[in-house]
This record gives sequence, structure tokens and C-alpha cells, in this order.
Amino acid sequence: MRLDHESYYTSYARLLLSFGLAFRPRQRLLVEIPAEAAALAERIEEEARRTGASSVVVMPTDDLRDAAQLLEDPATFRQMAAQRKQALEAALEGDAVSLAFLSPVPALDRILRQEQKATFFRYKNELRNVVRRAIRSRNIHWCYAYCPNSSWAQTLFPDRPSDEALSLLWDQTLEFCFLKQEDPLDAWLSYYDGLYRKTRWLNSLGLKEIRFYNGAGTDLTVGVNSRCIWEGGLDCSRYDGTYFQCNLPSFEICTTTDRRRAEGHVAASKPLFVNGGMIQGLSLDFRNGKAVNAHAEAGEPLLSELLARDEGSAFLGEVAFVEQDTPIARSGLVFLNTLLDENAACHLALGSGFPGNIRGIDPTDAAQLRENGVNQSCQHVDFMFGTEDLCADGRCENGDVVPLFRNGKFV
Repeated sequence: MRLDHESYYTSYARLLLSFGLAFRPRQRLLVEIPAEAAALAERIEEEARRTGASSVVVMPTDDLRDAAQLLEDPATFRQMAAQRKQALEAALEGDAVSLAFLSPVPALDRILRQEQKATFFRYKNELRNVVRRAIRSRNIHWCYAYCPNSSWAQTLFPDRPSDEALSLLWDQTLEFCFLKQEDPLDAWLSYYDGLYRKTRWLNSLGLKEIRFYNGAGTDLTVGVNSRCIWEGGLDCSRYDGTYFQCNLPSFEICTTTDRRRAEGHVAASKPLFVNGGMIQGLSLDFRNGKAVNAHAEAGEPLLSELLARDEGSAFLGEVAFVEQDTPIARSGLVFLNTLLDENAACHLALGSGFPGNIRGIDPTDAAQLRENGVNQSCQHVDFMFGTEDLCADGRCENGDVVPLFRNGKFV
């Protein structure tokens, strides 16, 4: 039976290539996509070749297969992991761009023991680090998107038959990516034009710190460099097809934080699904930029492991505003997928900051990054703390205090 969502594959492929990647003739395309989505992969390859791709490398992913290999033969798993990393590095050589689909498999939490999950998700994170290194060193275009899979859909809609659950999750995908609009690209450009006006305002303020507070106990002041670049949206009058959107869908305005300056308490507003496990009821206390007290109602061992991964793991790398009326927020669902869940609420990220988000420094110079407070880490883990009553005030470089956010929306 042909599923209704398959009729949107061509539209999705074109949106990802044109708007997500700003793909150009004679470029190489790397696509990491779940093996289950072979039909979508074929459509993307067809569109890329039609556009004039010099080559297309499709790397199917199958987390359940890889987890089974880890259980059966850890040595063979390690060999596979090394080979996949090498293949990823080779695929990103030259004039390449990266399109990677994030498609969680919640069943891994039941299949793997804690130490096996740590091994498995270190492997997954190192694959992401291959792309991150290419971004930092060669400024490649990249886009993280998502596509549903059966295991994920069944977890979100456990009372529905498998096919129906998958269709429901695809319906959400079509809604969140504006694929049901007559012209998805035009819909994104219209939305992003409004978002850009808020971004431009933030960039005009010369902010040095932001205080967030709400009725759930969050009272946290986060430092930012006064020369930081807030990113979000697009000035549509300047759109010429060269702009690329590194996350799709995305409704956030974000920047890098000053790792040396975070003070106070933050309470997460949504569960965090990370490394195959769930952290619920997360709260953190920060002193001099570092998380010095961490608590979770469930998943505390996983939280402790996250904070101890490396020296930068307990410091912040990102702060992001997301209003409470985005399509994802309106759905009322927790998707167990950071790409989606972070676009339903204001969020922070533990770990790596954004090297390119401070004016006047070399993003490849580690010394300059340290001097300007850009956090460096092997991971970047977003957690959501936005609520309907979240407020934020910004302190500017000149000492002025400016209201930024009231009751989950910009002022």
C-alpha cells in the first residue's frame, strides 16, 4: 500500500537540498539516512543528480542492527565503527555537503545495558564529530533534518497500529516542515523574515548577560560575549539561494555562551532523551559557569555521565530563544528527538559552543576561543527549560537592562 506521506517525498527532497543545504551543481552530497527510509533516500538522490551533483553518497543507518552487532560481537562492532568513521571522512572530502537525518530508536534503551549504551552513543557522537570537524575546518554546508521510523512512531503512539503510528508521525513532519503549504520554500521565507527581525533586534543590543526566571524555579543568569552573533531567521529581501539552514525545521534564535559566566538555578521543562536513555526532572545549579549541582528525578546516572565526559561537558555552549507558539510547541508532544523538542521551548546546551558566533575572532584558533569564553567539548547536549511563564531580561554592555521575553514570547 502506498502511504500518503510518500507523495511529499519530492517536495521534502527539494526543500532540503535548496533551503537546507543551498546545494549547487558539481558539489558532492553525503546523505546519512535510516535504511527504513530507502524510498526517501532515492528521491533525494534523484533530485541531487537532477540539480547536477558530481556524486551522491548515501550511507544507510540502522541503529537496531548496529546495537545487535555490539551485543553479539563487540570486537566486530568496533571494527565496523572505525570503518564507518573512515567512510564518513572520505565522503566529506572536497566540495562536499552533509545531509543527516536524526531518527531516534527509543527501543535501544531496552536492548542495551548502561555500559553498552555508553559505547554505542560514543560511536554515534564521534560520527557527528566528523561532520563538526569538517564544518569548523572547511565551512562545509550541512543540514540536520529528521524522518520518522517505525520504532520511534510506535513509542510516541503506543495505542495505534504500527502503520497508523508511522503515518501520524509523518503527518507531524509535514506540518512542522511546512510541506503541506502550496510553496514550502515561500512559507519558510515568510516565517523566517519575521524571525529575523527579532534576531536583528537582539544583535543591536550589545548584550552581555541574560537573566531567565519563571515559576518553576528557574532563576539563571547566562553570560554572552557582547560581540556575539545571534542567529535565526532570514532577511528575505537578501535571499539569493546561497543561504543554508543547518537545522530543519528550526524556530530558534540562538548564540554561543560565555562558558565562564553562568550563575543560578535552571529547571528543565521537558524530559531529555539522550544516548538512548531518558533524563526526567533535570535541574542544575551553576557557579562561575560550571554545573556544580545536578539532579534528576529519573536518569541521574546518565546525567552524571554526560557532565563528566570531558572538561567542557559541565559548562554551557548555547543559549536559545524559542517562543511558545511554534508548530512543535502547539502539538503538545514530547518527541524524544532534540531537533524537534528544542524547537518547542527555550533551551540551553551543555558542551561545545559555536566558534563562529563571535565577531572578530578566528573560529579555528583554540586560544582565541578560550580567551573569548567559547566552550569546547566533544559533545553538545540541548535541554529545554522554556515554559509559558518564562521571562528574560538582558543586561547590555552599557549597563542598561532590557526586557526581552515575557510569558514565553518576545516583548
